[in-house]
Amino acid sequence: MVDGIISRVKSIVEAGILVIGHLGLTPQSTQTFGGYRVQGKTKKSFEAILEDSIILQESGVCALLLEAMPSETAGKIASHLDIPVLGIGAGNQVDGQLVIIHDLLGLYKPFRPQFAKCYVSEIITDFETHLSNFEDIRQMGIDTREDGLLKLIELALNKYVHEVKSGKYPDNKYSYQISEKSIEKIKQSSYW
Repeated sequence: MVDGIISRVKSIVEAGILVIGHLGLTPQSTQTFGGYRVQGKTKKSFEAILEDSIILQESGVCALLLEAMPSETAGKIASHLDIPVLGIGAGNQVDGQLVIIHDLLGLYKPFRPQFAKCYVSEIITDFETHLSNFEDIRQMGIDTREDGLLKLIELALNKYVHEVKSGKYPDNKYSYQISEKSIEKIKQSSYW
């Protein structure tokens, strides 16, 4: 799949510009996949993504983003590469996580991805506690700008970072699942 863009990737890298590859579900290619579909759930899909990952690494990308994949296959792909592999809905076996701020804050209408965790409901009590520390909330807002959405976003981002670093996010609830039968078929790949 990446064959058509490799020369472009190499040219951009040779120009001194960092390139991050993006495989798995690529929103710009959803029509190719028949819509928003989890990738890497079959032997064929796993092998194609792994082969493209290796080609991208050899072309000079500095990192790779895997999107909408089960933890098991995304993790196996990451283990084959020497570059950092980030996941967005690719489970907890990759090197790092990426979540779009809209998903983190619950700004998804009408579609909410399986891996999207809204942190606002989890930090609202912290925000209320923060506000209760000030006698004059309006003045505090003038002085610090910590009386509204900026503070809510900061608290939500801090909670997200803490959960990623501690390994709490993404857990199985926020990861795409794959059946044991499918994994057994994928394990027959020479890449496994």
